[in-house]
Amino acid sequence: MICQPEHPLYRSMLKNRSDDLPRLVFADWLEEQGDSDRANLIRSQCVEADSAADPVARLHARLTQNALLERFAASWRAEEMPATTTIEPGDYQRGFVDTVTVLANQPMDDAAVEYLANWPVTCLDLRHLEVRDWNSIPKRVRETMPRCPALTLSPRPFTAGSLTKIAEGIRDWVQSLTLALNRPGMVYADELVGFHKLRSLNVSLTNLADVRMPGLCRADLPLSQFSAVGCRLTPQVLTHLLGSPWMSRLTELNLNNNIFRQTSAVQFPETAGQLAVVNLRSCMLDALSITPWLEFPAMQPVRVLTLECNPLGPSGFHALCERFAAGALHTLKINDCSLADPEMSILRRAPLARHLRSLSITDNDLRNGQFAFLEDWLAHGQLQILHADRNPLGQRDLDVIFPTQSPLPWVELSLSECGLRAEMLERLSQVHSAPHLLGLNLHGNRIQNGGLLHLLDSPIVSNLQVLNLSNTGITEVGIQAILDCPRLPQRFTHLALRGAIHSNSSSHERWLNRLRQRFGPNVYL
Repeated sequence: MICQPEHPLYRSMLKNRSDDLPRLVFADWLEEQGDSDRANLIRSQCVEADSAADPVARLHARLTQNALLERFAASWRAEEMPATTTIEPGDYQRGFVDTVTVLANQPMDDAAVEYLANWPVTCLDLRHLEVRDWNSIPKRVRETMPRCPALTLSPRPFTAGSLTKIAEGIRDWVQSLTLALNRPGMVYADELVGFHKLRSLNVSLTNLADVRMPGLCRADLPLSQFSAVGCRLTPQVLTHLLGSPWMSRLTELNLNNNIFRQTSAVQFPETAGQLAVVNLRSCMLDALSITPWLEFPAMQPVRVLTLECNPLGPSGFHALCERFAAGALHTLKINDCSLADPEMSILRRAPLARHLRSLSITDNDLRNGQFAFLEDWLAHGQLQILHADRNPLGQRDLDVIFPTQSPLPWVELSLSECGLRAEMLERLSQVHSAPHLLGLNLHGNRIQNGGLLHLLDSPIVSNLQVLNLSNTGITEVGIQAILDCPRLPQRFTHLALRGAIHSNSSSHERWLNRLRQRFGPNVYL
């Protein structure tokens, strides 16, 4: 039994539920006791949960955890889940159930209280929270909450002052607070003053009121992660945020879906920082408004940068590439940024190619020949993950993506809905080798059975754990070829063949059973 509240290593996990180190130490002990599967789940999920970690390491960790959960999740949950309906345990994260949903207007039974006492649950998601005062929450729920360092609140109604009504009960212990609103509400920022253990704050659809914002920004909170998604941040509010005493300690910043066209009205401080992960998706950043962000000293150590859905333009893109010519950036997401020939020319000679490991460049309408920049990248860089979905690729692009004179560098490759045809995949049979390729997504390309045969004749399929061939025009003939292919692995973590046979067909169940007998249960037809 993995639950051992009396064991000192297990007790350490219960006392430090948000920390990875006690879990990793416990994983070592589990392996010594012969439970290497659960030990590996803990290790792999701790790596995958680190959003700033190397993307290739995270991919390997994700595939490992998926394979372990496929084999053991049902038996683990049968052994570990409480016999109660007053709480709802969620998914495994960092080796154990991470989040438990609680109905804040109902008392807990004994089984629920015992479960939360004896298992290292990190987060309570309180639903149906009627905001009146702290004492309106059932006593057993109130008494149990401090065991878990993270809270997700979905209060109703949520107006200015709502947080104050329950703050007395949570401010002394809560380390992570998420305000999950289903409609816009109002938060007076100084309601959060006094949360002296708060390391992570996530708000969405919330108007962070200008008039009270300085209260939060003057507070010396121990924040390391801050997220304000769709919060209509004004230049004044953004100035307060960036100048706050805790900004220099942040490692993660998410300002997705806030409009920052007028950054000239924002005062960016000159202080350095520790930012590792930054998300500025859908912020309407153009060449002028992106520049102050790139010059912001706190951005210097960024390792993961998301700039999707921003019309950067050539000069903005040039500034981006120059800013991260040297540094720690290993993951860049520039999906749907209206990239064209000028940006591709800049990208081809960008020095950041030397250290970038993962590039997402989907939905940019890049056409035949515009992926030529990858020639230099693959020759001199470290790129191993490419997401290029929904770009109408031509043969010249495939020639670059699949070189034939040397082993493929890819660990993960996603080319969904790129207009690939059967004859274009003939090149795959000429590929030298693909020793690292674990994930391939060709969803939505009409490669049909002919293209499938080229793929199956290629060494790139030998080590795959994830393969998506849904809606590619293959038929029963293609499925039989997949079953007969000796190059394919014995087991897939995920094999998607949706659309090959109509789900109402009399033969659908028969083919699905044959595929699952050959490749394991994670086959989708």
